[in-house]
Amino acid sequence: MAGDQDDILLLADKRYVVTSTGAVKTAGNIADMFSLKREAFCRWTSPTTAAPIILELDFGTNPIQYLESIGINFGWGESAKNIKLERVLTSGGAYVQNANVTNNTNGSWHFQSRAANVYKIRLTISVANNANGLVRINRIFATAATTLPATFVN
Repeated sequence: MAGDQDDILLLADKRYVVTSTGAVKTAGNIADMFSLKREAFCRWTSPTTAAPIILELDFGTNPIQYLESIGINFGWGESAKNIKLERVLTSGGAYVQNANVTNNTNGSWHFQSRAANVYKIRLTISVANNANGLVRINRIFATAATTLPATFVN
């Protein structure tokens, strides 16, 4: 990603259906994960494999075309060990796994996720790396080959 201007998920909470199920959010707002504000975040306490954070983005009948990549940026020292990325590639289709990271220690992941059409994205995140049990997501972002970045459109 060359910069914030490339993020096609900027303000995703206002343009798509974004849901959070599983572990209960304990701080911040869902909208903060799709914001350019550097201090914005959304936090969960002690997500487990049995009760993970599940974030779903539904693009409805207008899929994101020519998706290139999907990224997630955790707060400093508040990352998760397990991150699974799934996508729906056909209208009315089922989720297909794109990536599954276990024993993560990184604060940021940027997954290659090339597909002609993506109707839904689901992130399943569990097990905090820090003893305080917190998982903080500062940003979820994506890039596409032909879609205009939201920053330029707005």
